[in-house]
Amino acid sequence: MYKKLHELKVPRYQGPFFPEEVEQLTKLWEIIWNIDETLSGCVPSIRELVRTIEGWVYKIGDIFAEDIFSKVCEGKKCTRWQSSQLFQTPTGKIVIFFPWVTDGREKKKSAHRSIAVYTKGKVSEKEVKVLLERIQLRLLLRRDKLKAVFQNLTDETI
Repeated sequence: MYKKLHELKVPRYQGPFFPEEVEQLTKLWEIIWNIDETLSGCVPSIRELVRTIEGWVYKIGDIFAEDIFSKVCEGKKCTRWQSSQLFQTPTGKIVIFFPWVTDGREKKKSAHRSIAVYTKGKVSEKEVKVLLERIQLRLLLRRDKLKAVFQNLTDETI
């Protein structure tokens, strides 16, 4: 179970929301992070995985949408996220916050908090669920691709 930051508010957005899909999505994000970093030595780019999803917003004016939400502050307390991805829907906006994955007690790294969802406008639960499922599909495809690469590398070294 990942820590959920229920008290963290984003100005002009409702949330945070933690639909049931978020727990599984966070675990998948953690797995991909660990495999990606092992293979390439760098952290995965969620932007590269989600940019083909309908409604994804790259820039707002001259500012990268991802940069607007990378640090959320309430008073003097700030929370940083590894990535935040903004999506425009017919009824509003959805922002998905992806946590940093950091050193844990074991050899692998772990997410120290849950992915969080915020909305603006009249976004329905179904719209959020569909978006989370689309992101999950992209992450599953990435995981399977990384596993295949990892397997090939291990087979060649044996």
